[in-house]
Amino acid sequence: MKINTLIIKNNSILSEGLCILLEQDTVYQVSTISLETFLITKKEALQSNAIIIAALPLESSAYKTVLTQLKQLELPALLVMPTSTISDFQQVVKHKIKGYISFASDYEELTDAIHAIVAGANYYSKELIAQLKTVQKQATSKSDKKFSTHLKISKRELEIIRLLQQGLQSKQIAEALGISDRTVAKHRENIMKKCKVNNVTELLYFLQKNEVLLPEFE
Repeated sequence: MKINTLIIKNNSILSEGLCILLEQDTVYQVSTISLETFLITKKEALQSNAIIIAALPLESSAYKTVLTQLKQLELPALLVMPTSTISDFQQVVKHKIKGYISFASDYEELTDAIHAIVAGANYYSKELIAQLKTVQKQATSKSDKKFSTHLKISKRELEIIRLLQQGLQSKQIAEALGISDRTVAKHRENIMKKCKVNNVTELLYFLQKNEVLLPEFE
């Protein structure tokens, strides 16, 4: 079965390039929509199983408008951005967007992101994940202890949160930690309750908004 993709065309070389790349791959059914039309389109008019792909220059006047529209539509979307930074990531999570890669990402990462989103997971660029890991290593143990003590987060829960930040799904987390899928699900449920969030996207936004940096356990 082909994967339906809907590319927002904004007269940029990148959006044209994305169309050409995906159209050459028999895995994908590629459709396009102009930026102007997309901004006024209702959810009912779009395919519910399509992955929306938007290549957005930061200087574009429509940048924030597109983010708002994507959030309102509540459809799976992948943003392709000029850079891959933590500040951009905060905007992506705030608007509940499933995937985020940079212009520098190769075709393999583009397809990895699409397939992850199809499977119901989030996908963030390898470049961004590396930045998050660097920031984590720079965190002071004092601020980390305040977080874990205040919310009563256990060592195992911290490990799971860190793996969620890296984009791993429950099954992958279970394999990495040597525990069952059911145990991971229970820990995730407890984490959501403690952080007062409803899903992983909200959890990641909570961590970024509150500048929560998790410790590395020895």
